[in-house]
Amino acid sequence: MKILEIEIKSKCEDIEKIKSEIEALGAKFFVNNVEEDIYFNHACKEFSETDEALRIRSIGDNYILTYKGPKHGGLSKTREENETKFEDFVEMEKIIKNLGFRKSGIVKKYRTIYKLEDISFCLDSVEGVGDFIEIEKMGKDKEKIEKELFTIADKLNLKEFITTSYLEMILKKSE
Repeated sequence: MKILEIEIKSKCEDIEKIKSEIEALGAKFFVNNVEEDIYFNHACKEFSETDEALRIRSIGDNYILTYKGPKHGGLSKTREENETKFEDFVEMEKIIKNLGFRKSGIVKKYRTIYKLEDISFCLDSVEGVGDFIEIEKMGKDKEKIEKELFTIADKLNLKEFITTSYLEMILKKSE
């Protein structure tokens, strides 16, 4: 079985309060990032229909190419994810476009990451759509990890969960 990214996401009304609650659980500050993602659509199929994603992400001078497979359904956002680092953002964008992909949207966010063992807490301020918390873990046992993540979410008093991507939110808002 492939390794999956299992995440739950919730709107966040008070990031400072959530930071304190995460720290109370024992999570440690990891990093602050400004992330800009450019998403692409396939020339022969509509990723919004196949529930896939292809993006290039810039985090300072670090660049990552990511493919996300279709969501597995359920309350969490679970999907196969393949990533690789690369060195030249402009050239990678040209390669992707030359292969027939077209730009479908841009997501810019300010992300603070906390870690608690193998669980990441991402506090995101996403331009145009607001503040969110994502709690995520990589693994094979979706049900076990979902239960673990929702137990943590309950401790943080998170009640409403979203499986919509930031790109989907941004595109819907611009309609």
